[in-house]
Amino acid sequence: MLITGRNLLQCTSTKLSYLPNIRDIVLNSKQNIAGAKSDTIDNAITPKTSDVVDKIISKKDLISKKGRNEIKPLWVNFNSKYNTKYDSPKRAQLQKTNEFFNKAKVEFEWGVGSFRSIPSEIVKANFKEKEMDGCIPSNSAKRFPGKTKIPFKLINGLPEIAFLGSSNAGKSTLLNNLTTQLGRQKLNQEARMSSKPGFTKTLNCFNIGNKFRLVDTPGYGFGSRINQGGLTMEYIENREELVRCYVLIPGDQGFTNLDIQILHYLRDIGKPFEIIFTKMDKVRDLVTLEKEIERSGIMDFPSLPRLLFTNSSISKNCTKRYGISGLRCTILQCCNLLD
Repeated sequence: MLITGRNLLQCTSTKLSYLPNIRDIVLNSKQNIAGAKSDTIDNAITPKTSDVVDKIISKKDLISKKGRNEIKPLWVNFNSKYNTKYDSPKRAQLQKTNEFFNKAKVEFEWGVGSFRSIPSEIVKANFKEKEMDGCIPSNSAKRFPGKTKIPFKLINGLPEIAFLGSSNAGKSTLLNNLTTQLGRQKLNQEARMSSKPGFTKTLNCFNIGNKFRLVDTPGYGFGSRINQGGLTMEYIENREELVRCYVLIPGDQGFTNLDIQILHYLRDIGKPFEIIFTKMDKVRDLVTLEKEIERSGIMDFPSLPRLLFTNSSISKNCTKRYGISGLRCTILQCCNLLD
């Protein structure tokens, strides 16, 4: 629990005697926060009072004022803590990635209620039918037969990234977050969002800069239907263009039984996936979240997925959309678009 002014009055007189030093840490001293270059703080604060400092900083760490160093939320460090087996993106890669996303044209291409209604799947089925009828040699080098009657831009085989998650986990919001310039507070509305669970009922595809596609899937769990789950599973198992799944977990809610089942399902069928913790700006107890991650067993998976932590909303408690640049980099890397 974060310590407020009222809580501090209940602290011992010993702890209160260090409040001037605490104020200096919160407002001014980057070195003191690091805890490595301040002899005064190191010598004066006992282990118990250092716990008080940590809790106070966790409330004040979002303060950002002109002329002062920005203090990031403590959860931002999770992006490095849980991904030690992966190389962090280089500065040049981050810059190039953000430039691409900030300038990329985002175009809604299709929304379907059945797997076979995906434009390229229609063409593939027709091709296979003609091949079986002997109209096309089985060893033909052609990808598609003749005129397809479907625009080529819809069947050009771009790599696809799928967002999976429970109803109202923030899939549409995250998609809008990715395609909005980092300097903007208000998100683009490429994907329709709703606070009502189960709003997305179809597979919705967005072309990003004509380099890859993001696919927003129907949420599972409360507000969803069996046919929506079947649609998503058929897409995951049969879509050739799908290169990576991203499973979204609301940070303020943690894992549900369905989330765990989805993760085991992806592992068992050998489908590569990563995990994104959304709504981190709403998390009030980071220790509980860490215990949730440990209990989930994902850290013991043979192929350890990345764990990515993000927020979509900007407020006095979260002055930036953290984690988005790193997430963008992983997406381009999965699509073989990152140098």
